[in-house]
Amino acid sequence: MNFYELSIIFRYLQVALAVFVLSYLLLFKERKTALVFFGLFMVSYVSPNISYILNNLGVREHFPNLKFIPIGFYYFCMPLFYLYTKSLLEQVKKKEIIICLIPGVLEFLFMLILFVLPYEISYAFHNSHYWLFFTIHGVLLNIFSLFFVFLTLKRIYNYHEKFLTFFSNTQKVNLHWIRIVAYLLL
Repeated sequence: MNFYELSIIFRYLQVALAVFVLSYLLLFKERKTALVFFGLFMVSYVSPNISYILNNLGVREHFPNLKFIPIGFYYFCMPLFYLYTKSLLEQVKKKEIIICLIPGVLEFLFMLILFVLPYEISYAFHNSHYWLFFTIHGVLLNIFSLFFVFLTLKRIYNYHEKFLTFFSNTQKVNLHWIRIVAYLLL
C-alpha cells in the first residue's frame, strides 16, 4: 500500500468519524452550546474531504458541477473552534457568534450560487477570476485561520492566568488538549 492509498483511507475514516461523532452528539447528548460548536467544528474540519472523495471516485466526471458544491466550509472551521473553546469557559454572546460566522456564511452563499448556476457559467467565472479564488482560499483563508487560532490560544492563556493560578485546587478544566490542537492547527 502506497502513501496515496493510505491518505485516501484516512480521508474516508475522517468523514466516517465526523458523521459518527456528530450523530452521537445530536442523538444522545444534551444540546449544550459547547457540544454543538464542537460537532460543527468536526464537520467543517473534515468536510473538504468529501469533495476530495467525490473526485477520487470519479463522480465529478459524470457531474462536473460538483466542483462547486458548497461543502468546503473553510471559513467556518477556525471560528467554530474558537467559539467551542470560548463556550467552555464562558457564555458566548449571540452577536459574537454572528460576527465570527459571517465570513463562512458568505463563502457558503457564494459557492451555492456557483453550484446552482449552469456549469459553463460557473466554470467560466472561476477561470476568468482565478486570482480571486486563489486570494480568498490561498491567502486570506490562512490569515483568517491564524487569527482565530491565536484568539483561541490567547483565550486559553488568559483563562489560565486569571483562574487556574487562584483556584488550582478546585478548578478542573485546564484545556490542555485544546491548546495542543490549536498548536497543531497552526
